[in-house]
Amino acid sequence: MLSVEGQLDLMGEVVRPQRVTPSAGYEYAVAQGIAHEPAFNWWVTHVLRKRDRIVAAVKKRNVRYLKKTHKFGIELPKSVAEAYELDRRNGDTKWADAIAKEMKNVRVAFRILPNGERVPQNYQFVHCHMIFDVKMEDLRRKARLVAGGHTTVAPATMTYASVVSRETVRIALLIAALNDLPVWAADIMNAYVTAPNQEKIWTTLGPEFGEDAGKKAIIVRALYGLKSAGASFRNHLGECMRALGCLAWRTLIYGSSRRRQRTGLSTTRTSCATSTTYL
Repeated sequence: MLSVEGQLDLMGEVVRPQRVTPSAGYEYAVAQGIAHEPAFNWWVTHVLRKRDRIVAAVKKRNVRYLKKTHKFGIELPKSVAEAYELDRRNGDTKWADAIAKEMKNVRVAFRILPNGERVPQNYQFVHCHMIFDVKMEDLRRKARLVAGGHTTVAPATMTYASVVSRETVRIALLIAALNDLPVWAADIMNAYVTAPNQEKIWTTLGPEFGEDAGKKAIIVRALYGLKSAGASFRNHLGECMRALGCLAWRTLIYGSSRRRQRTGLSTTRTSCATSTTYL
């Protein structure tokens, strides 16, 4: 049973529409041109103002997030030039050392073209830039050179990379424990850069390259930020593991399965995920 003031619920009590769905209520009142009616004018204006305040607060918080300049009380640079300026003001070389360390490891990913040599056809251009962070454990400065892979076009078959599930890792550790097998673990520095790049990408070198800044270069390694970087490293790691004599253990983790009968014929639909673990 509906009324101008509200509606009756199952217990016979009046439920005010502005208390149930205020946003839908005021939108309907405004759309129908009845917001000035006594049943609406005493609360619609208040809800509209409250909505505007909430939206403004969210936008303001988003701006604060985008303008984040410090981490753990340490100012973060937005560019290489700003990083060097911070070192000059602070009287140290922490950001410069972080940039030099990153460039020492990542320079192998670029094949610098001689002056006058043109970029081959069918190569896509990307911007590369440095991002900065502060490590939580020791407040060490961290710099990472990344590519703007979001501006490139790459086929889905080149960008897919499966990820081992947590359950598969636990099963592997359980099997190793039951059979007294040694477990090896390693941390690969700049892991993606160790793999060859599958995409045809070129860029213009930035100020972090020193005297080579402004030159054109072909990205020959799977630089962080490229769409195919994860898949390239996965394939490269698999080849290295197989070359070491490791065997691939494929695990099928079955999900939902449904079987139905139709006109005497049965059809089965099974969803499963596949992961590869090397032993």
